[in-house]
Amino acid sequence: MEDLLRGLRRPCVMDCKMGGRSTPPGAPASKHLLQRAMYAHREKLGFIITGFKVFPPGKKARYYSIMHGRSLNEEGVFAKGFLPFLEPAGSSSRICRVATEIVRQLEQLRAWFTEQRIYLFYASSLLIAYESAPTQADELGVVVRMVDFAHATPAAAATAAAMATAAAPDENYLLGLGRLIDYFRRAVAESAALPPG
Repeated sequence: MEDLLRGLRRPCVMDCKMGGRSTPPGAPASKHLLQRAMYAHREKLGFIITGFKVFPPGKKARYYSIMHGRSLNEEGVFAKGFLPFLEPAGSSSRICRVATEIVRQLEQLRAWFTEQRIYLFYASSLLIAYESAPTQADELGVVVRMVDFAHATPAAAATAAAMATAAAPDENYLLGLGRLIDYFRRAVAESAALPPG
C-alpha cells in the first residue's frame, strides 16, 4: 500500500469515479436505472466527481461532497468542480503548470488503457492531487493514480460482444479519461490566457 500524499503539506485532492456507467457487466436493468437516477450526468461526462478537498490560501481545508459532484452537469463540472479544485494552486501560471502536469499523467494512463485488453473496470476511482502550499523549489507534487480498482472484469468474459472481439479497449473508462483530459486542457488554456501572477 502506497501513501500517495506523502510529502504533501497542504494537498488538494479530488476523487473521480470513472466511466459512464458504474454497474458490473450483466447487472440487472434495475441496478442500471438506479445508477442513472443517482448520477444524472454521468453517462455524458464519463465520470463523476465524488468529492474533493482544497486548501484556500491562508485558510483551513474546504470539502466538497459527493452531493456537490452529483449536481454538476457538463458545464457546471468545470466552473464548480475543476476551477475551485485548481484555484488554491495560486497564480495563473502555477495553475497552468499544475493542470499541464495533470494532463500529462492522464495521457499516460490513457495510453495504457488504449493498449490493455485484459480488464474492464467499473466503479473504479481516479485520485488527482497536488501541493497547494508554496515551497522553495515550487514543487507541484502532482499525483494521478487509479485507486479503488477492485471492480474489474476480465474483458473476454464481460459481454458477448467482448467475447467476440477480445481486442476491444475499455471504452467506458476511456470515455471518462478523455473528458477529464479535455477539462484540464481547458484549464490550461484559460489560465495561460490570464496575466501571470
